[in-house]
Amino acid sequence: MPELFFETLPFDEWPCDDADLFNERIETACGGLKFWAQATRRQLLYTWGLHLGYLKSVSPESLKADLSTRLSPHLLDGYITALATTFTDLSIATHLHHLYMASNRLDPAADWDYLRRKRAEYLRKGRPALDLNAPKTATELMQLGYELMNEADELARQPDAKGRCRNQPNKDEASLYLDGLMIAMLAGFLWRKRNLADRVLEGNKPNSFPAGIGFMFDLAATTTKTIHAASYSASVHLAARLHSYIATYRPVLLDGKQCDGLLISQRGTQLAAMTIYKRICKRTGARYGTHHVHLRAFRRAGLTQFAADLPAMANYMKAYGVHASDRVEDDHYNFGGSLAASSRMQDALARFR
Repeated sequence: MPELFFETLPFDEWPCDDADLFNERIETACGGLKFWAQATRRQLLYTWGLHLGYLKSVSPESLKADLSTRLSPHLLDGYITALATTFTDLSIATHLHHLYMASNRLDPAADWDYLRRKRAEYLRKGRPALDLNAPKTATELMQLGYELMNEADELARQPDAKGRCRNQPNKDEASLYLDGLMIAMLAGFLWRKRNLADRVLEGNKPNSFPAGIGFMFDLAATTTKTIHAASYSASVHLAARLHSYIATYRPVLLDGKQCDGLLISQRGTQLAAMTIYKRICKRTGARYGTHHVHLRAFRRAGLTQFAADLPAMANYMKAYGVHASDRVEDDHYNFGGSLAASSRMQDALARFR
């Protein structure tokens, strides 16, 4: 895959006005912005820095111009063309959305509607055709996770090439088990990828959770979409799989190295959030064909299934999902536009008649 010919401009190399405005209006802002998660602020920092990096590479003198000049339609089209060498249409749409968010905070008086129009254009171009069979329920995703773990267990029990019993699984089998475990955890907890990546074992002790004891995971308020601290308890079945991973598969991945992270790569390091994203997309894509399930879809599937199973609690889904409007809420339902949604609607109408 080709690489961008420019890099994100480090914060200490930003124009003074940009750095001051970012610190004042985004990084340390009060009011409504104080509820923005740190991940959102980091994303805007990266987005604005990447745009500045492009300007420095093609037109260094433009860094001295005001914001509206630097984001003029002419320069923006060139920037988008450069991004298109490595970004998909949907990724460009997301990037333009973040660029709009940052621009609107740094200079609220300027007209940034053309950024929104460009985002909408690439969102339409990148949105795939409706696949009525694509949506997956939380139960299906959970089942996939357990199937992958069972497959890893079965492979680990097979003898080696000489027919001898093996003392431990290999790293490929351990990675397969871990991928299944991550899918099951995301389907059960409705976490963000960062929540999963941040899990650690205190003191790197495999026996931190003795056999038969459940797992409790605490999330800080700054890491959740609701901006509230939360605790999650693993089910008995999931806890058993976690014990198996910690006792059998995690040491294989560590290969003698020391790491407090719960989720370990084949290099013996803690898995990063984006690596988790790519691995899960790869596994779901391989299982479901060309349709891979993005991590955000895990949350949509779980919220939808919860509302379908407990209709009286459906009103709580909006607060849990933290969506900005009813339109966004509808878009984020995993069953939206699917045969499953239509069937559920028809069943509900039949009950009311």
